Amino acid sequence: MDAVTFREFRRSGVVVVRGVLSVDQLLVIRQQVDAYLDDEGAPVTEAGDGRTTSGRFAYGHDVLARVEAFAPVLRSSPLVPAVLSALGGTPPLTLLDDQVYVKEPGTEGRTPWHQDGSYWAATGRELCSAWLALDDVDQTTGGLEFVAGSHLWPERFRAASFAEGQNVGDPAWLAVPDDTELRERHRVLAPALSAGDAVVFHASVLHGAGPNISRHRRRRAVVTRWAGADVRYAPKPYASGRQMDKARRNGVTAGAPFRGPGYPRFGTELNPREPA
Repeated sequence: MDAVTFREFRRSGVVVVRGVLSVDQLLVIRQQVDAYLDDEGAPVTEAGDGRTTSGRFAYGHDVLARVEAFAPVLRSSPLVPAVLSALGGTPPLTLLDDQVYVKEPGTEGRTPWHQDGSYWAATGRELCSAWLALDDVDQTTGGLEFVAGSHLWPERFRAASFAEGQNVGDPAWLAVPDDTELRERHRVLAPALSAGDAVVFHASVLHGAGPNISRHRRRRAVVTRWAGADVRYAPKPYASGRQMDKARRNGVTAGAPFRGPGYPRFGTELNPREPA
């Protein structure tokens, strides 16, 4: 990430990283991701209405463990250096979580505006997500949109529930402003991505996505969640229960950094599968 791009990330909270995956890598990862999403035993959540005649919006977890091609690609890709630079350049990076998303053609629901950090049981500024496109993405297929600079706002907004049974809407936080207000008062970024590109964004940036109104174009992505040196575990009633279960399994206590076999480290010579 060059100095100009780094400054843009600091200013807007969003940066696009081109060409993370080669054509050959894309083909293999797509095949393995599709097998994972169709596996009835995989930890996949159907968002919204789930499988309906109007499409499918779903997300799964533990990509490194279930998509064999992804771990070696991630180790050697330009994505890790870009994330490291965005978060201040001090290694190592900790991989907090990894997910796969699919929004099939004809999926009518919009992904509501939200901040990723509202769901996380973590404190610290060095937090970001990296959304790696497995298909060409634009607004027709439900491409992501970002409120530029919103990671610098003092407000924290109430998380939206993506699936039945989620308990993430902290009532002490503010409701997200409505769509019209955000678009009228702020700059909204809508980067188009080619398959193999990624968008890296701060955990406090407001973002959302529209429906996939295309007839035949899928929208698949692998999403990684990253923590830098200042991030600590902060359990709370309205954070992701799955994330807190993972911290407990790895022996992470409140106020401690995320360490353990479930939190691979990147950006140094350390083997990313080696426990910290």
